[in-house]
Amino acid sequence: MDESINPNLLIETNKIAVIVNGSCSNTETFLNQKINININVDLTIAVTKDNQFWEIFELYNTGYYHGGKLKMNLIGHYSNYHGYIIRERRNKYWRRKNLGNIHLTLATMLSYPYKGQLEIYMRSDSIDKGVDTMNRVGYTIVTECLDFYNASWSTILTHSWGYPDKNNTFDGIIGEVQRKRADMGTGVYARPDRITYVDYGTSMYILALIQSVEIRTMRRNVENSWSESLMCILGHLCQQGASDTPYLFSGRILIFTLSQFALLLFQLYSASVVSSLLIKPPPNIRNLQDLVHSKLGFGCEDLKYVRDLFNTTSLPVLQELKQQKLKESNYMSPSDGLALVNKGGFSYFTELNTGYPIIEKTFSNSHVCDLQTLKLIRDARVYTNFQKNSPFRKMMNVW
Repeated sequence: MDESINPNLLIETNKIAVIVNGSCSNTETFLNQKINININVDLTIAVTKDNQFWEIFELYNTGYYHGGKLKMNLIGHYSNYHGYIIRERRNKYWRRKNLGNIHLTLATMLSYPYKGQLEIYMRSDSIDKGVDTMNRVGYTIVTECLDFYNASWSTILTHSWGYPDKNNTFDGIIGEVQRKRADMGTGVYARPDRITYVDYGTSMYILALIQSVEIRTMRRNVENSWSESLMCILGHLCQQGASDTPYLFSGRILIFTLSQFALLLFQLYSASVVSSLLIKPPPNIRNLQDLVHSKLGFGCEDLKYVRDLFNTTSLPVLQELKQQKLKESNYMSPSDGLALVNKGGFSYFTELNTGYPIIEKTFSNSHVCDLQTLKLIRDARVYTNFQKNSPFRKMMNVW
């Protein structure tokens, strides 16, 4: 083995290295002693016995501090005659997706108490439906990812996403990751004051919609008679259509014109009936500024991020809303807040996934029709978060 290689140069690095050896087993024994070769490292080893044929290996550890093992995967060959032959062309992290059941620590949060086992509660879509929906969905997504990579985990439960105190020390998920008690955390909003202490992963919610349309054509023998023409006209006027299609352009133009006339006639009649039944006066509250100047009371779900929003916001309309309507007693549970909305003269801020099940159970149909929604805060993505320079961050991004 080449004794001039300094093992310390390979500790916690992601640089590319090439080592030429005479023995593969000696190389593995040497590097398996005290060296942390992270899973994100690009370390390539060329092994030969006769300087004619070389075996190319990639070397990494699935998790040096988490009970991982050193892995050597054959990725290609080199010979003076054939040159470099690549055997493995898949993504690096796809090749290394089996973490060998290493143990990671995951930080998550719940805003409300729960009963039973944490794992069952977080993954269930029937227990306390509508409570802590975003946190529970985020936990499910991250743990499914860990299952995919064959990693085990333990959970640290907190009651905050992570907000700084006077000493700039974070609590909640960010605090656990910052103090290295957790390897990663479930989804949080990306805030500038958090970037110094954690690395953000990819956005947790990605939806792909694939739509396919299949069109089949079929020819039929068309009856050419007055009775068939009459049935065709009646079918179009009654919005039923016809099974046969004219072959001549003149006939097709006539059917097209008839269909347009029948559509306009039907729409005119439907619109006049529906508008007379459903028309109602326009709402008086169209935006947050209207809400501030209205006589409605205002309350919020008692969550840390809601309090932080009103305490740190620079938007004049939110500052005015807090000063005029938001008292300490107006931070309340969703059931209490929506009960006041049901009585009338009150507005309440909560997540839709939390509010809708309560509305469905407690509101009458007429009260549901009278409800109006406003957007208090803009939509924002939540991101997984990792310890600074974590070797697992990019791996989780390509799941």
